[in-house]
Amino acid sequence: MRFKKPEPEKDKKKILEADVQSAILKKYATRPDMRLWRMNVGAVVYPGEPTRYVKFGVPGFSDLHGILPTGHAIYIECKRPVGGKQSEDQKTFQGVIESMGGTYILASSVDDVDQVLLPLLKEKS
Repeated sequence: MRFKKPEPEKDKKKILEADVQSAILKKYATRPDMRLWRMNVGAVVYPGEPTRYVKFGVPGFSDLHGILPTGHAIYIECKRPVGGKQSEDQKTFQGVIESMGGTYILASSVDDVDQVLLPLLKEKS
């Protein structure tokens, strides 16, 4: 019987924000005790009019948004482990969420989310 070699861990410098998001969604998006989804913010060129842009979302809104059965809101901003920094809009959004009693997680790994979210899931269930 042949065993597959485990894949080597990615060099932290090569991990992208999208990798962090995917790993978090893979672990948490299908749990029965919460909901978690991706939120997009940005702008796109209006079809057929290259000088017209359509903006969507709230500036600074987190990458991932979730809710617990109790109604408690979760916001997760994903960053690369090396060099990922929050924008001023993201810092402002974090302040709003925390001032209103929501949970904001700045995550560069699934472990960052685990540290905050797993105790909340135990406490809220």
